[in-house]
Amino acid sequence: MNSIVPKSAEERRIYEKFFKHLSRTFMPVVSKYGLHNKRVLDIGCGYGQYLAHFGKRSLGIDANIKMVNYCLSHGLNALCVDVDQELPSGAGLFDAIWCSNFLEHAVSPHTLLRGMYEVLRSDGLIFIKIPLIPNPLFEFLFGMIWKKPAGYRAEEHLYAYTPRTAAFIIERAGFTMVEQGLFWPASPFIRRITDIITIPFGLTGTFVARKRDNFAYPLKRPV
Repeated sequence: MNSIVPKSAEERRIYEKFFKHLSRTFMPVVSKYGLHNKRVLDIGCGYGQYLAHFGKRSLGIDANIKMVNYCLSHGLNALCVDVDQELPSGAGLFDAIWCSNFLEHAVSPHTLLRGMYEVLRSDGLIFIKIPLIPNPLFEFLFGMIWKKPAGYRAEEHLYAYTPRTAAFIIERAGFTMVEQGLFWPASPFIRRITDIITIPFGLTGTFVARKRDNFAYPLKRPV
């Protein structure tokens, strides 16, 4: 794990906003799957707030050069890449892929997922964190209390998902779903209970899936 030390007022602002209070749903995933020891591709890495917690040979990619330069200035490995156009070339490069709050922006989510499939090693894992369309009652109450629309409605989002549709497109790209949820609270026993509420009602979720080796598209019209 890299230690990010702010060097200026602007870096202090970035640190306070993106690094200081990482979502409590993130670190349990890192711990459970040992991502701090794995070579992870961080898609849409931003300022590197997640990338800093992955293994040494991990790589972040983002289309924002300011964010990529910030990562590089703090010793993180990052490239300026338009993910809608390309991913790092080479089969089996990474143990895992972290993709937080990006799939809803992707021009072609299926193409992106297939690209992830290609650069993952055999039996590799993907971690997809996305805003979800919540239960209508929960969305109504959220708007009443916080006076703003649910996150999935952001103008820059091209797609919106429910837990079922997200799992469906991930599986259709050649992956087997491992688990999904908020990864909070940390206790597996309590999570089994709270997931009954948080998954269908939640505003966001993390999907963990494993690469299915030798995946092939079925015939569109079997004969």
